[in-house]
Amino acid sequence: MAEKKSTYDLLIDFYKYGFVIIKNVPTEDKYLLKFVNSIGPVKIQILENILM
Repeated sequence: MAEKKSTYDLLIDFYKYGFVIIKNVPTEDKYLLKFVNSIGPVKIQILENILM
């Protein structure tokens, strides 16, 4: 339940400010892509330069 609350807060901050800083993110391969996909669909073209 706490994870849902923190994700909700993150989305609210993203909506308010246009960006968020996420600290202590796991370093496993493509973790960011998995996390973003858990929120909603992603256009790969946007994240391609960041993730590759």
